[in-house]
Amino acid sequence: MTERMGNWDGASPNTRTQEWSYWRFEVQEAGRRQGRKEVELNAARWLRQGFGTVGEARITRTLDGWRIEARVDGESAADPVYVESVRRGFIRFVNQGWGLGAVGKLADVRILVGDMPVGPRSQMIVMPSIRPSDLL
Repeated sequence: MTERMGNWDGASPNTRTQEWSYWRFEVQEAGRRQGRKEVELNAARWLRQGFGTVGEARITRTLDGWRIEARVDGESAADPVYVESVRRGFIRFVNQGWGLGAVGKLADVRILVGDMPVGPRSQMIVMPSIRPSDLL
């Protein structure tokens, strides 16, 4: 993971025709302390699995654990069901990586740009027809 983040002040990382969101996760370690390289590799794996693609990410050591920040293109931070799913997935990730005593939380999530559905999302998708015999 790279620590080169560019401008993180909420300015558009791309055009307004895409939806970019910011996610900040925090881990409070309890007992088992991981090294930076291990955290970076595991966080990169988890972020790719959870978001499919990550625009940029930053890992920072805090006094009692880690902060994981990601700027993501494509997934809707406006969907509360999706946000809750990511939050639960992060808690599982922390419990597996740091043990049950560690505390993981989704500390911040917000849309940076593109909160209006535009482009391919607003276009109709043509699905192939399904015959009743296909369902058997």
